[in-house]
Amino acid sequence: NESADIKNIVEHVTRLLDRTELFVAEHPVGVESRVEAATKLLNIQKSDVLLLGIWGMGGVGKTTIAKSIYNQIGSKFEGRSFILNIREFWETNNNLVSLQQQVLCDVYRTTTFKIRDIESGKNIFKERLAQNRVLVVLDDVNELDQVKALCGSRK
Repeated sequence: NESADIKNIVEHVTRLLDRTELFVAEHPVGVESRVEAATKLLNIQKSDVLLLGIWGMGGVGKTTIAKSIYNQIGSKFEGRSFILNIREFWETNNNLVSLQQQVLCDVYRTTTFKIRDIESGKNIFKERLAQNRVLVVLDDVNELDQVKALCGSRK
């Protein structure tokens, strides 16, 4: 089908052109081997929902590793989003609808995405994001409840 082929080509070119990378120090010590190990663990060829937690003391390079993984594999996804400082946002604002909107705006490359409330946002996540291969990175999550509140559970 010619129109489907054209659509696939346009989507592929759009992903290639949208290769905005996150800043990572030029030669961070010890990051490359950790990024390689994490990327192997993710096995992005699978179509499953995958979750990778990077845990450790502050200042050891978790965000740098997450950014490097995002930069390395992000172009293999139809949409992507990197949200910094979830813990800080949670403590000061706790407006989960705006976080949900930010993820969806990033993934679908738009400036606005209307969500009525938290539960409708979770439903949109389950329905829309499940139809596409997307990469969502949530940085500085310190409680699993933050992920569940934002995205819902896998059930």
